Amino acid sequence: MIDCNGVGYQCQAPLGTAERLQQRGDHVRLFVLVVQQEELPRLLGFATPEERDLCRLLLKIGGIGPSLALALLSADSPERLLHAIEAQDL
Repeated sequence: MIDCNGVGYQCQAPLGTAERLQQRGDHVRLFVLVVQQEELPRLLGFATPEERDLCRLLLKIGGIGPSLALALLSADSPERLLHAIEAQDL
């Protein structure tokens, strides 16, 4: 949950980002990607801008939506995912 001036927003994150946030404490910085899905926006949060940009790349691939992109980012390293994207092996 992101608190912004008293308004709470639900934000989903890859497993690695979520684990890092739990270790830090109350105040953290997230790089957020807003994905419009059906009628509601979906917030995806990342520890680094590079992680967020990789998610943007994944979302451009046919058949990969926000849930699958987060699962891929949770399961593999950014380097391996970039290699798989470049090799068109996803």
